[in-house]
Amino acid sequence: MGRLTKFDRMTAIDETMKFFWVKGYQNTSVRDLSEFVGVNAQSLYNAFGNKEKLYQLSLQHYVDEVGNFTQELIDRHLTTPELLKTLLIMDWETRDYPKGCMVINTLSEFETLPDDIHATVESLFNFFKTTFAQLIQNMPLTIPQETAIDLLLNTHNGIQVAVRDSNYPGDLDQLATDTVGLILGGEDHEITF
Repeated sequence: MGRLTKFDRMTAIDETMKFFWVKGYQNTSVRDLSEFVGVNAQSLYNAFGNKEKLYQLSLQHYVDEVGNFTQELIDRHLTTPELLKTLLIMDWETRDYPKGCMVINTLSEFETLPDDIHATVESLFNFFKTTFAQLIQNMPLTIPQETAIDLLLNTHNGIQVAVRDSNYPGDLDQLATDTVGLILGGEDHEITF
């Protein structure tokens, strides 16, 4: 991205989110962010404070974007199986975002999460668990609801790691389809997407 002619706080947060998402916290300097965003380092410090605060804001922005994207998917009136499959894969479609999940990257980068980062990570997981629970609450399930929710969340998290590898040997689309089918369909129901 070229230098911003006018400093826009939300654009800067969105751009820093993308940079942290790809490079991680440890491998990123404020100078790197400054060059990527197109704003001088002092402007970033003045607007956001230190690197840790900018990372926290970027991570919260990511969580907010997941919520916004999920709501867009819900508003499309997809069937429950289609929506679950789409959430498992979490393809950002027209958004210019990296593959994978910034939160999963965060978990793999920090040995111990700072409290504010931990709270943001937990908020995303709770969001997904609540969303999955709402989607499957009136569906015939082949396993207990809590088990289904945990299976959906863990499958989502695993897929978010795998999508970053362009040479991943598995068929992630089929994995998502089969996971949803196992939870909703069992052997007696044919689920079509």
